[in-house]
Amino acid sequence: MRRACGSERLLASAYLVRKRPTVLVEDHCVVLAAEVGVAWYKLSSDSAPELAASLSKRVSLPGVSGVTVVPVEPRSGLLRRLREIPGAEVYRR
Repeated sequence: MRRACGSERLLASAYLVRKRPTVLVEDHCVVLAAEVGVAWYKLSSDSAPELAASLSKRVSLPGVSGVTVVPVEPRSGLLRRLREIPGAEVYRR
């Protein structure tokens, strides 16, 4: 996973978390939150979806059917919460 994250030029950091949905309680979802690491004046509207699509093709985890990749803005509240979870950060440029 670190090799796949390290090859992405748009990625600043990545956080891997497991979320238990409220609908299907017996299942869980693995989410890779990807912080876009491009200056605001270089950021295009396609940068975040491009990063998510590229990472979803490259990242695979053993025993997990699929990893959901979610782009996260650098100053978002979600990113602040992810940084508080111990062991969630799997990559930082």
